[in-house]
Amino acid sequence: MIALPTASQMQRPLYRALREVIAQNIRDGRLRPGDRLPTERDLARGCGVSRITVRAALDGLAKDKLVARRTRTGTIITEQAARSVSDV
Repeated sequence: MIALPTASQMQRPLYRALREVIAQNIRDGRLRPGDRLPTERDLARGCGVSRITVRAALDGLAKDKLVARRTRTGTIITEQAARSVSDV
């Protein structure tokens, strides 16, 4: 399980902070390709933010190709994420 910050621990804007926390978990190896993230609802509840905030964070990660968002499957860490991390 990843360590999630609460809204009070995140700096503004919240979606960027959440996106960076998830990306850092990928870089640190806590999240690996194929791992599934919690649902938007569970992430929102765990972080104390709205689902819109979570959706914006996940959309940003998808745009960076770190995660793939699939209907009825969820949000999954991509193989591209592992290559991006190893290039750094």
